[in-house]
Amino acid sequence: MTSVGLGVGTLAVLLTAFGVRAVTRRNLVLDADRGLGDAAERTAALIALVLSDRREQLVQIAIAPTVVAAARAGAAEAVRRGLPGRSVAQLERDFQATRSLDASPEASAYLQQLSRSGEFAEIFVTESHGYTVAGSRRTSDFVQSDEVWWQRAARGEPWRSDPLYDSSAAAVAVEFALPVGGDARLGLGVLKAAFSVRALGAIARSGDTTLNVLALDEADRVIAGAGGAALQRVPWQVPPRADSTVYASSGEGALRLRLAVAAVPGTTWRVVARAPEHVLYATLTRVGRVMIVVTILLLALLYGGVTATGNWLQRRLTSPVAALAGTAAAVAQGDLTRDVVAGSGTGEIADLTRSLDGMVNALRRLVGAIQSSADEAAAMAAQISASTEEMAAAGQEMTGTTQELSRRAQDQAEVVRAAATDATRMLEIAAKLAGQARAAAERNRSLVGLSQQFRSEMQESSAALDGLAAEVEHASGEATALLQASQQIGKFVAQTKAIATQTNMLALNAAIEASRAGESGRGFAVVADEVRKLATQAAQSAAVIEGTVQTVLKRIRGTHESMMRLGAAGDTARRAARSVGDGLAQVADAARENDAWSAEIHRAAEESERLVRDIARRLSDLAAGSENFVASAEEIAASSEEQTASTEEIASSAQALANAADRLGSAVQSFRLQKGPPAQAAD
Repeated sequence: MTSVGLGVGTLAVLLTAFGVRAVTRRNLVLDADRGLGDAAERTAALIALVLSDRREQLVQIAIAPTVVAAARAGAAEAVRRGLPGRSVAQLERDFQATRSLDASPEASAYLQQLSRSGEFAEIFVTESHGYTVAGSRRTSDFVQSDEVWWQRAARGEPWRSDPLYDSSAAAVAVEFALPVGGDARLGLGVLKAAFSVRALGAIARSGDTTLNVLALDEADRVIAGAGGAALQRVPWQVPPRADSTVYASSGEGALRLRLAVAAVPGTTWRVVARAPEHVLYATLTRVGRVMIVVTILLLALLYGGVTATGNWLQRRLTSPVAALAGTAAAVAQGDLTRDVVAGSGTGEIADLTRSLDGMVNALRRLVGAIQSSADEAAAMAAQISASTEEMAAAGQEMTGTTQELSRRAQDQAEVVRAAATDATRMLEIAAKLAGQARAAAERNRSLVGLSQQFRSEMQESSAALDGLAAEVEHASGEATALLQASQQIGKFVAQTKAIATQTNMLALNAAIEASRAGESGRGFAVVADEVRKLATQAAQSAAVIEGTVQTVLKRIRGTHESMMRLGAAGDTARRAARSVGDGLAQVADAARENDAWSAEIHRAAEESERLVRDIARRLSDLAAGSENFVASAEEIAASSEEQTASTEEIASSAQALANAADRLGSAVQSFRLQKGPPAQAAD
């Protein structure tokens, strides 16, 4: 007991010591990191403030009247000298000595004074064409308009260069450029200044000697701060840029550094605050040593306290509890004859002794009652089991009877259902037959009407064909008369041609005779010539008329032949129309007889449909009654089965009750209520 308490206490002290050490370490590390982060953030904010102040100062210089006047004077001087039309190379050669227009000595003096104050390493102003007007010292170029910074500032875009090393000033500088007058729309020129970052180095130096703060540009080059060469990359890994402060460690062993990196607002620069971890976390080492000593003292006190407490518990608690445990073990083995002896101990132990004695007495009474109840339950279970067996036999017999009755009723219902289905099919066939008979009667009536209509139409057609035949005969006679007249015209044309030929011969003879007569027959020759021409024209006209008459005769013969064929066809059609009329009369008579026969079939089909419908309705009623009878029989069978199942459950419950009574009797037989060996359980 003492060793267990000592082990538990030692474990608790060690766990507490380790937990306190972990929490203290975490808090100290957070405090140290917070100090690094505060230094980095404070330096970054100060650098941003200094850059903003320098830019604002440069804005004030750009709008100063002296600078504005110098830019305007320089533009006027450049125009006066005709400089805008020259090339850059020519301008650089012309102004190689001064590299400036020197248009405003006042502006040059003003800018030199600003440079001597130490705030700006270099400062100069250009006019609207990009030519240097005045500056704190001689610039490297005269024409600045081809430089990117000048073009951006002339458009009104803010421009700031990356940190550059100024060899003349032996310092790192940052260049700014902005439009003269503060507004690029004025088009006055550009002001450029190089700001020395010495002031940033003073800001980066912290009062805490354990910290080292550096300002780095985008390429991780040192801009300002102690412990780094100007514009040299740092020899350790810097975490990537982030919006919030980033913490990291770099290096190994005693050279391991803790870093806090903060971004400079408005720039791509970063500020790194660093310190050796063994210096930064020195307090953590001292606190750990103190905690080790405190833990050792607590363990010593724990060992002494646990030893004293164990001895006291052995006297006052362990011995009385061991005696009670022996009594409880005997009761657990079924020995209820053992008495509980009260001994020395605390108040709780005395209460436990009295409670255990009362429990043993109650168990004695309970075991006696259980033995008598188990015997009674076994006898009752035997009676219930016998009764349920009789009920189960009767239920099984009833179930068999109802199942046989249900099966026969189902067979009868199937037969009736099949008969009802056949009757339904017969009803459908009868209805279909009645419909078809009705349709046949309708078709016969329609056929009679159509045949009568066609007969009257054929009679009318026959009459029309008779009239057409008469007209054809008349037209044929007219064509014959026209043919004869055309033949007479042909004869007349032939005579005309003969007369024209003779006249032509007479005119020819007259002309010959006139030519023999000489001058006296000249007039007669003219008349003979005209007669000859007239005879020629008459012959030509007669020839044309003869051709026309021949064409007319040919067409008249064709028309006459067509009329004859048409007459023959009309006579044939007239005879066919009479035959069709007679046939349609016979069809109409047959259709009337068929109509009467179809009407009789329709009446018989309707009567059959009514009879089949009555049979189907009676069979449907019989099938419904059979199904109800089957359902009732099935319900009786189900009730019988449920009764049988209930009886079996009662029998099973009775058997379980008997088994439980046997097990209960066997269980309580292991208890001894009197002195002596325990009684054996009956088989």
